[in-house]
Amino acid sequence: MKSIYHLSLLILGLVFFGCEEDDPETSTENEAPPYTMLQVSSDEQNIIDENLALITAYYEEAYPDHFLILVGDSETLVGDMSCDSHDQEVVEQILSGGDPVFFHLTPTENLSESVAAVVDEEGNPLNQKYLDAPANIKDAIDYVNQFAGHEGAIDDSSIFIFNYSSDDGEIHNGKCQDLGHHQLGLFKNTIVVSTLNDADYGTSTWNGLPIYGNVVLVDVTIGGINWKLKIDEDNGKFFLRKNENTIYCKRWVYNQATIISFLECSVAYLAASYIEKYF
Repeated sequence: MKSIYHLSLLILGLVFFGCEEDDPETSTENEAPPYTMLQVSSDEQNIIDENLALITAYYEEAYPDHFLILVGDSETLVGDMSCDSHDQEVVEQILSGGDPVFFHLTPTENLSESVAAVVDEEGNPLNQKYLDAPANIKDAIDYVNQFAGHEGAIDDSSIFIFNYSSDDGEIHNGKCQDLGHHQLGLFKNTIVVSTLNDADYGTSTWNGLPIYGNVVLVDVTIGGINWKLKIDEDNGKFFLRKNENTIYCKRWVYNQATIISFLECSVAYLAASYIEKYF
């Protein structure tokens, strides 16, 4: 019965949606998501850039084998890689060369209890490199973190809202878990970095800084038609883009019901684009 139901939805979608394109501004409306998209003024962006330059220069001198990243306040490297058997194999490969960790640049009270309890190989808390920094560097970090940790912050590609996880557990900002809100961090530049990149970790960025959540960015060409899944950075609505010039199914997606709605709409348009060729 479920297959008949979903086939019926597809047919209805083809009938109602297949003959005309969505207006990107008037496409199906749904309830606004429980977060507000981060809006950064040009003045604020300039200060972020200045502070990141100051922070980068300090840590490049203090820890030349580390680089700046964004890391969730509940995030650990092993926790990131706990979702499937393939990732477990990657973890074994990573740990065979030592015990790499994400260092958090934030006050202790901004860490989750689980991360605050973790120590590095020298027995120091994971935010020790923040605690040891001079006051002007801490101030610069705190300024940037208020933007990096905003629930509506979006990555540089305008696709990944990297601090949002839904209350119903259907949407995570990690591969299979809530990483918390992101803040500046440090990661040691070793072969582990490329290993993680190969597993799709650290490939998204915010202000050029790698984000070690995991998001699959859809950009595929089928039968000469290019499809992209994107997010409008002004209002947070997902949309399906066809060949760079046509927008379908623009709507908010933030829980199970809105995921289903978006997928039903998207499948209808995808099918409509190929049905004459393949059926």
